[in-house]
Amino acid sequence: MRKLRDLKDNGWYKVTAQTNRAERIFQKKKVEDLFKKTVNKAQEKYKFLIQEMIIYDNGISLVLNPSEEGNLSKIMQWI
Repeated sequence: MRKLRDLKDNGWYKVTAQTNRAERIFQKKKVEDLFKKTVNKAQEKYKFLIQEMIIYDNGISLVLNPSEEGNLSKIMQWI
């Protein structure tokens, strides 16, 4: 298990995730669109900023700034 991050107020964090077995799930436009909608809903719920979002065929990379109310781990679990 990964060590917890030491979160700082107003910090920006790079988060990456890959699919199991390098499965290429984001090749289809509708899956990519669904992921973007999910991220937008998470933003409404947790009030965080996104500086960068890259969607690969088999994963994602986000650079985000959780608000004081938001929690990076809760954001990513929800997404």
